[in-house]
Parts: sequence; structure tokens; C-alpha cells
Amino acid sequence: MRDNINEVYFRGGSKARAPAVYQYDYGQWLTFPDLELPTAYEVHFSASITEASVTVIGGEDGVEIPDGCLQRAGTLNAYIYLHTGDSDGETVYIVKIPVKERPPIGEEEPESVQQGVITQAIAALNAGAARAAAAANSAEQSEQNSAQAALEAQSAADSLLNLSLNMVDGSITPLNATEMAGLSVVEIVGIPPFIEDVTPYAAYGLTRSGWYAFVRIAARNGAQVTAATTVQGAAGSILTLGADHVDVAIRFEVAAVSQKVTVNWGTTQDTIVFKATDLAVQNLDYRTTFYIYDIAQFARWEWKLTEDANFKADQNYYTKNGDVYTLAEVQTVQYNLTADATFQTDKKYYTKNGDVYTEATVTAGEAVTENTYYDASDVPVPADTYYVHAKLIFEGMARNVTYQFNEVVDAPQEYILPEIEDDGHGAWFEIRLRHAGSYSSTLHVPEGVKVATEHTQAETKGFNMVDLHYQSVAGDKIWRFMNTHSSIPAA
Repeated sequence: MRDNINEVYFRGGSKARAPAVYQYDYGQWLTFPDLELPTAYEVHFSASITEASVTVIGGEDGVEIPDGCLQRAGTLNAYIYLHTGDSDGETVYIVKIPVKERPPIGEEEPESVQQGVITQAIAALNAGAARAAAAANSAEQSEQNSAQAALEAQSAADSLLNLSLNMVDGSITPLNATEMAGLSVVEIVGIPPFIEDVTPYAAYGLTRSGWYAFVRIAARNGAQVTAATTVQGAAGSILTLGADHVDVAIRFEVAAVSQKVTVNWGTTQDTIVFKATDLAVQNLDYRTTFYIYDIAQFARWEWKLTEDANFKADQNYYTKNGDVYTLAEVQTVQYNLTADATFQTDKKYYTKNGDVYTEATVTAGEAVTENTYYDASDVPVPADTYYVHAKLIFEGMARNVTYQFNEVVDAPQEYILPEIEDDGHGAWFEIRLRHAGSYSSTLHVPEGVKVATEHTQAETKGFNMVDLHYQSVAGDKIWRFMNTHSSIPAA
């Protein structure tokens, strides 16, 4: 009999709290005495709503908490997911599991299991259980049906134990033990953003536009980057001698195609398969931090009529048709034949060849040849016709995620930040932007939450990172800017 069973009681509700367990106390089980659950069901374990969950199959004896989920102190969530058909299902019960902090004793890594295999296995397990129950009512078919149910259940269990994903060609392929060692499958949530201008990513050695994800891969077992460290399969990489990680750029020829990246540290090797998908699922290797998620869906522009008297060369102007704003092609300089009789001091003159105007070299005081030289002047902006960006508003982001905004920012930004459940871990967003100039930013927070600014530098022209952090300090909930800086100088 197990002595590490934690009984969880729902008492008619959908949420419950489990007894506290200690960090690194592996082999913990949850049982649900007051629930009527099917023979097999899914339980998804995750430390936060934005963290990838680890899926485990529960049974009549309950469910075992994955060892990898007990490596961090804090609150662990368990979502009991019941299938109502062959493939569909829903989260019906939620369990909060307090994990108390204690000194570490070593490393173990959680395993990820492919969702389709889990679904098929659960269907087979429950079908086998149903046949076994039906067979009990038929003495004539009992032995035959029970044997068939046992075979189906064993087949499902074998699928869970022996199948892994090889996403390089988009297929599910059984891998042997040698191939599975060190292999992690990572799905990128959302199609990676299309990077038109790769100039800001010169450090990676990128030379062409495309769909890119930028990823940091942490080393295992104390490995470090040395002169012998190599990266294969990536479009580019940043290797810093002595670092415990490498930064890689992954280019997807087509957004739904996967890429396999191998990092040879010298003493150990990591092979990770990255799959781009437009499905809202996360199956992330816990050692991998994604740099880029497209934030376009959380961003909206506000507009205003321009106050410029003349068109400016470094400003985008838009025309409006109903609620649709369209980038306009405008002329910022106009040329007219000069009315000057002689060349004036400190004034530029131009000659024309076809439609091309070229600045001319002239001598002040000399006579101007008739119908040859042109003056350049600004172009006035027609009243109530052209619009510019008034502000850029970000709202609805998920906590603990790094985002990329691919449009050039030419207006102040406002960040509408959510109320965060105080779980003792805080929260953060990192948003990477390319600014056309220097603009201010404003935080909007829920009532009762304070705003503080710390270690903030001005957002200047070029590629900037805006770090937003949430923390509860002495009972005060605080959102703040942290370490806003330009990582790549403007060209």
C-alpha cells in the first residue's frame, strides 16, 4: 500500500485544494474519493495558466503527480479533463496543490506525451473497461471479452510508453530508446511572425526575410559554450563563450513546417524539434524560452487628424474610408522653376532630367539661366484629409510571455495591464518593438494596483525591449517598467 497518497475532496464543487507536498518528494499520488470518474481520464499539471501542461493518465487508483512538476516550489494546478467522445473533452475539475520549498536533491526532467496518442489510449482503455463490465453479465462471452479488453488496454499503455514524435516531416514515428534520448518536441504557439527587415537581427547572421522564431536553449548538466560548440539546423545563432545557453533563430520555409536544431556543447548534445502551428496548444520543453510571439492580435492603433502643416519625409500618413485607414503615398517635396534672377546665398537649386531632380552646383550672385533651375519647397497638407497614429494600445497579453510587434512604432504606447492572481511568483511581459523615434509609454492598471517605474531608460529610435513586471510588495500590488532598453543600435 502506498504511503504517499493525497486525498482530494470536492464536496460537490468543481475546485478543491490538495494537501501540501514538499518540493522533490517524488512519487506523490492524488485520489478523488468523492468523484465518479471513468476508468481512464486525463489530468493536466501546470504551475501557471501560461505554462505548458504535462499530461498524465489517471485511473481508478488516482493519478501520480509528474516528478518534473515537483521541482519548483509554489502552487501546482491539476486540471481533470474528461472526454465526452472519442476525441473531444473538457476541463471539469481543478485541484490546487501547494508545493513547499526545500533544498534540491538532483535533476529529473518531465516527459511530454503527444496529445493524439493520449486521446486514442484513453478511448481504448475506457472501451476495454466497458467491455469487461459487459462481459461480467454474460458467462458465455466473459472470458473472450475480458481477454480482448485486456489486449486493448495493454496496447494503449504500450502506445503511451513507446511512441514519440518526429516532427521533421510532420509525421508520428516510433523512435527507439537511443533516438529518444535528449530529444524534445516543442510546438510554437501561433504562426511565427514574418520578419521583412533582418537588419535588427544582424547578431544572428540572418541574411533573408522569412518566418522566424528566436529561441534561447539552456545547457544541461553545467555545460557551457566553448570554441567547439556548434549549432546545426538553425538559420543563425549567437554563441557567447562561457554562457550556459545559446540563442538561435529558426526560419520556417512554410509556417506549418518543423525544424530540428542540434546543439553540440562539446561535452553533451541537445536535439530539439520545433514545430510551427496555428493551434492554441503548448507543448513546450521546460528548458526553452521563446523570444517571439506575434503580439499583433493584442495591439490596436488609435488615430488622429495630422497637425502637420507640411508633409514630412519620416512620417507615415493615412487616408480614411469609413473605419478603414490606408497608408497614403504622399509627395513631401515639390519643385518649381525658380523666380530668382541671380543665385542666392545659402539656397539650393536643382536641375531636372526627366522626372529626376538633382541638386546643382552654382555660384551666388551669378545670373540664373531661364527655364533651367528649380526651387524645392515643402508640400502643404490638405485640411481634414490625412491621419497619423495617435497612440498604440496593448491589451489582453498572457503573463510571462515575450512578444514581438513587427510594425514600426511612431506614436506613444499605452499598456493596459491585468489584475494578476497573487500566487507569490509575480508576472512579467516583454515586448520587442522597433521605434521610429523617441516616444513615451504609459501603464494602465486595475483599481487598487500601484504603478512604479524602475531602471527605465528612454525608448529611442531603433529596436527596443519594454519589460513590464508585476509584484506584490508588503501587501501592495505593483506594476512597473523594468530595464527598458535598446538592444540593437539604430542604423
